[in-house]
Amino acid sequence: MSPAEIIRHYTHHFRRVYGQTPELVARRGFYYIDNWRELGFRDPPKRQSLAELSDMVETLQETRKASA
Repeated sequence: MSPAEIIRHYTHHFRRVYGQTPELVARRGFYYIDNWRELGFRDPPKRQSLAELSDMVETLQETRKASA
């Protein structure tokens, strides 16, 4: 998957779970949710690398396939 596809899938999953869209910002090789206060987080969520986002997306896709 390309970085754009990974981010699109992650954003789609986040929107399904939380009902709002995260604004991801890349800084020094990590991705941060820039609008975390607007989303209701008390503290900023953990920064994630593209590899971590990719692993999360792959796990979600495998879980969906297994439950289907």
